[in-house]
Amino acid sequence: MTKRAEDKTSEMQPETVDSLGLIRLKKLAKIVRKETGCKLSEALEQVAKAHGFKSWNNVHRFASKRPNSSQILIEFEEIWRQNMFVEIKANNTTLFSQGGGSSYYELEHELRINLYRVAAVSFEPGYCDPISSRNTRSFWPDEKPGYEKCQRIVFSDLIEECLLEAHSIIFLDTGDYHRVKRAIDELTAGKANK
Repeated sequence: MTKRAEDKTSEMQPETVDSLGLIRLKKLAKIVRKETGCKLSEALEQVAKAHGFKSWNNVHRFASKRPNSSQILIEFEEIWRQNMFVEIKANNTTLFSQGGGSSYYELEHELRINLYRVAAVSFEPGYCDPISSRNTRSFWPDEKPGYEKCQRIVFSDLIEECLLEAHSIIFLDTGDYHRVKRAIDELTAGKANK
């Protein structure tokens, strides 16, 4: 092979070639053909042998047995998306508001939020008023006499079937808050690395 073609060689071996590798080897063979003036079939054979294959047909055989690496990445991405859920357990110290409303209700059922669909998450310390006659509570950023210290997590721009909304959770129990915050931090660290 020519010097230019050798510079474009890779670590591609029979055990690692897939359909994308097949395309790269074909491009390499075209460079060899152009530089040496040989037929494309001869260049394909040269490239195949230079990468540890017996023949160009052998390259096709190995490539057809291995899944396309980009397809594997797409499948991994889909699995990753499906597993970005943070679970918020229902109890009498966890309050919930949907759609940016100011009234918080006791969370009666476990809530699962897919962080892949969340644009932003904010963590806010604050205070929660006593239960009102309508069994609702409100969040206040400033300390008020008789109000209970709490932590709030707001999931903004939650995309669900093309609708934008926001979920807001108030935690009166700091242990629950830190468990959920740690889960969010771990999951979003993976999201940032994508």
